[in-house]
Amino acid sequence: MQMKQLAMLLACLAAGSASIQAQTPTAAGSDKMAKIEEMFQITKPNQMLQQMMQQMHAAQAAQLEKTNLTPEKKAQAEQAMQKMSRVIEERLSWEKLKPIYTKIYDETFTSEELSGIVAFYKSPAGRAMVEKMPVLMSKAMAAVQQQMGDIMQQMQQVVKEGEENK
Repeated sequence: MQMKQLAMLLACLAAGSASIQAQTPTAAGSDKMAKIEEMFQITKPNQMLQQMMQQMHAAQAAQLEKTNLTPEKKAQAEQAMQKMSRVIEERLSWEKLKPIYTKIYDETFTSEELSGIVAFYKSPAGRAMVEKMPVLMSKAMAAVQQQMGDIMQQMQQVVKEGEENK
């Protein structure tokens, strides 16, 4: 993922979550909160988040290797990506996102709907979904990365032309 795209993604995430207060809702019943917590335990969003971050790092490294940058520019880009990754991992840690997601699930689903969702994730199909989601995400990321290959070449050309016109 190109740094500008990553910056845009972060800006969108920040804008989307800026209006959400990072606190556990107090108006909801404890039964509903227990169902949300059970769903989190079953679906393991913290592990999925970690895997997504690892895949993002791998994709960034692969994209950087495909560039025609000088070794000095590659080193600078790698250092910048590492700094950005640390910021992303800190700001998007499960500890920080969990209260936000809890509030969103509380506002979005009824207690009965949460019971049905938990029942699904406890079923063989639901367990298969949780177990296979990392593989699915990895394949999806690889497909997107492949699509980005051609785009990256075009973007590099645009940047090069911009530098030449200065």
